[in-house]
Amino acid sequence: MKAKKYASTIKLKKSSLDVEVSYECRVTQEEEERMRDYYQWRFSQRAGRQVPREEIKVKPAKGDSHELITFFRVKLRRPLYTALFVQEKAPYVLPLLIEDLKKYREEHNLHGYKARLIQHAIKGLAKIIASYYSKVEQRMS
Repeated sequence: MKAKKYASTIKLKKSSLDVEVSYECRVTQEEEERMRDYYQWRFSQRAGRQVPREEIKVKPAKGDSHELITFFRVKLRRPLYTALFVQEKAPYVLPLLIEDLKKYREEHNLHGYKARLIQHAIKGLAKIIASYYSKVEQRMS
């Protein structure tokens, strides 16, 4: 199996933590259909007639890999946005990001408020992962 692309950028600000993650995922059949629906509507509007769906080729197509970038800001007194869809699209990303945050904390020898900010991010990401697997378990039963 080919290695999946992953990169994170962590920037500690005065009162927040900015995190950017780029990762690779595959296009699903549902996503391809949504793109085709959108382009059919758009092309039909422009052409002034109904454009047949089979004439529309979309890229990336089902099974193709593409890169996504997600950015979020962590603040100490605010919960992490738990609807980050990264976990659903690419389950390998958040555990890697947690490891990166731990390394960042160690490499920069953070203490006090800044260390608590990193820990808050780690706990929030762990909560998102747990919530995702809980939903998957419910669907399977």
